[in-house]
Amino acid sequence: MLYFFKRSAAFIIDNLLVGILLIAAYWLLTTFTSGVKPDNDMLIQSVFLIVFVAYNVLMNTSKFEASFGKMIVRMKVLKDDNSRLSFARAAVREFFKLIVLAAISFTGWIGYIFVVPLIIFTIVKEAVFYDALTETKVQ
Repeated sequence: MLYFFKRSAAFIIDNLLVGILLIAAYWLLTTFTSGVKPDNDMLIQSVFLIVFVAYNVLMNTSKFEASFGKMIVRMKVLKDDNSRLSFARAAVREFFKLIVLAAISFTGWIGYIFVVPLIIFTIVKEAVFYDALTETKVQ
């Protein structure tokens, strides 16, 4: 159970960090330019996803083997054999993570049908299914 809460806390910390950085970048862009303001919410969400994926891939393949959120809760992302993730494996892992998040986010209340099995799987197996698919683990 502690594993689930540590992973959840790391995810929240990472989302807050990336969100704050993007809000700061947006503020700088709109304040110090000639009023460039993207009004398209989909564009803003897409930029957030691209930055979040890039952040996770780069951090998980770095010498730290973890995002800042995972470092705070003292976790790492490794291959099942305890070796460092390659860039390609980390990118595929993030792709599968996006599928999970999209299934939860874009299906409205039906998305909660995905949440309960995901939580149970995470607690029982100490892994999310995209970790199992990519032969990675968070420890």
